[in-house]
Amino acid sequence: MNKNKNQRNEERMYRQKLTAEQVDGLRQLYREDKSARVLFDEHSNRQVSKRHLTADYMMELSSLPRTQRNKTKVNKMFKALQELGLAKYIVGRRGGKSRIQFFKTPKELAKVARSTDRKSTR
Repeated sequence: MNKNKNQRNEERMYRQKLTAEQVDGLRQLYREDKSARVLFDEHSNRQVSKRHLTADYMMELSSLPRTQRNKTKVNKMFKALQELGLAKYIVGRRGGKSRIQFFKTPKELAKVARSTDRKSTR
């Protein structure tokens, strides 16, 4: 029963418009976090944007050399998106990979993050 309640809450999150606080937080994250910029810049022009991404996938997107890639920074960005209420951060357990489940597609979030329009909340 609790699982059904969680599913309903997640479905509600998919349909909700972004709040002004979420928009401001998303734009600040985009400005200050290189991992967020890489994610949103990569997904801004994609036709299909996945709702689930792994930390390993984000590491591959990074333009940094392999030796300078930092999974801790990616996971920190995932946690920040969760704190803003834009995604659910899922920590990898028993061989599973840490990942993020977005409530909006990264493409939709990229549009808002990269925009300077105050009315861009969807």
